[in-house]
Formats: sequence, C-alpha cells, structure tokens
Amino acid sequence: MPTAVFCEPAIGSVGLTEKAAIEQAGKPERIQTVVRRFVSLENRFGGSEQASMVKLVVNARSGRVLGAHMMDNAAPEIMQAFAVAVRLGVKLSHLQTTVQLHPTVAEELFG
Repeated sequence: MPTAVFCEPAIGSVGLTEKAAIEQAGKPERIQTVVRRFVSLENRFGGSEQASMVKLVVNARSGRVLGAHMMDNAAPEIMQAFAVAVRLGVKLSHLQTTVQLHPTVAEELFG
C-alpha cells in the first residue's frame, strides 16, 4: 500500500522497508539496497539546493524490487504509480533497461 506524508519535501513509500525485508529474508546479505541522493532540476532551476533521496529495497538473488522510498515533492505521485510495479514484481534489471523520461525526478528510480 503506497503511503505519503505531505510535508516539505514530501515523503513517499511503497512496499517493504529495508529492515522488514531483512527480517523476512532472514539474512542481511539476501537484501540489496540502492540509494540515490540528488538535487532535482526543478529545485536547481528554482534556486534551491534542497536534496532529494530515493531508496530501492531489492531481493539480492531474484532482483525483484520489494520496496521504494522517496523524499521529494514528487514522491507521492511517483510512489502511487510505482505501487503497481512493486505489486507486479518488477526487477531492478527491468528498471535499468527501461528508457527514462528526462529530465524527471522519477528517472532516479531507474538507475
């Protein structure tokens, strides 16, 4: 279930947290995390250095994305759409081989 906190910047989340994924997997090495920190073009052009962050929680063996967490004003909308991908079992390799729409905040999910 996607969730969001409408603050400045907004926070969005869907799927498992890293801690929950490790607990389910039984061993930390079975979980991979991908973290990206960046300043969005929207913020740069607006004269702000407000940092954004995205974290993907991935099953290290299958590559399946188990959770996505984001801090950026676009996070609620992105997590709503990303909920479908998590539900359908998208893999990190799927994200990495998908053409990204540039310049967008969402492209940070695609590595």
